[in-house]
Amino acid sequence: MFKSRKGMLVVSNNPGLHFLLDVPGESFRPVGVNEAPYPALEADGYFLQIVPGTVAELKMSANASDRDILAAQYKYETDFQKTSPENAPMKISTLPNGKACITWSMIPNGTTHKHYFLCFRSDDRIISICAADIAEPKPTAPFQFLESIAESFFRSPNQLKVSWDEAGDFHYTK
Repeated sequence: MFKSRKGMLVVSNNPGLHFLLDVPGESFRPVGVNEAPYPALEADGYFLQIVPGTVAELKMSANASDRDILAAQYKYETDFQKTSPENAPMKISTLPNGKACITWSMIPNGTTHKHYFLCFRSDDRIISICAADIAEPKPTAPFQFLESIAESFFRSPNQLKVSWDEAGDFHYTK
């Protein structure tokens, strides 16, 4: 994770999945950097997790529509959290970049913090971004915050190398 003009640049160079996301905000604290298998951080009053899954894990065909795959991801998440769909209404929409996405919120069993989810597909992967309320006040509404993060998503077939110019803008090479 690196400071960016927008907030915090999250770079993931895991085998088979190289991506970056620019998380907006002012206040950040990485969480579980050496322990978590996926990026996690506190950002402006939210606990944020970025969890990449695979279409194959959902037992879906790679040829299935984005909306069908995202609906399966929603079912997986609500089943995992033991939350009924009535307690976590899902909305299917489109990000400004044209990608289909799903959003929903719920209070998972065993917690008092509301969790907000946004998921979208990137080829053979499903990227789930979850933000949990941990502090007040927040400068950005939860789904607006998640959408801003999703809009910055960039995936590369190769390991990403990040550098900054004199103006403080980041650049990446594949």
